[in-house]
Amino acid sequence: MLLVIFRQDIVSLFDDNPTVITVAATYLLVVPVSYGAWGVLMMSSAIFNSLGKPISSTIMSLVRMFVIYIPLAFAGKALFGLSGIFAAAAVSNILMGLIAYTWNRKTYQGM
Repeated sequence: MLLVIFRQDIVSLFDDNPTVITVAATYLLVVPVSYGAWGVLMMSSAIFNSLGKPISSTIMSLVRMFVIYIPLAFAGKALFGLSGIFAAAAVSNILMGLIAYTWNRKTYQGM
């Protein structure tokens, strides 16, 4: 919530270019909503690695990037410009976070 409220102030600490402030402020408005799901993805990846299943961890990363994010980013840019790319990042984090959680729970319960 603090990133949303103070996003322009935070960005202006690093750069005073209005274009940079606008772009970074838009990023801070859209993408942080998905940080919790991205954290679930990272924890699920770590759990798979600790369970001796590094292939599952790698698959999650590859699917997030090449199957979900890149296609959504192309579509998002075509439809909404830069905001669409940021939205694609948020959607890919949330979607893959949910998939990773479900996959991890099913794997853990089967052990």
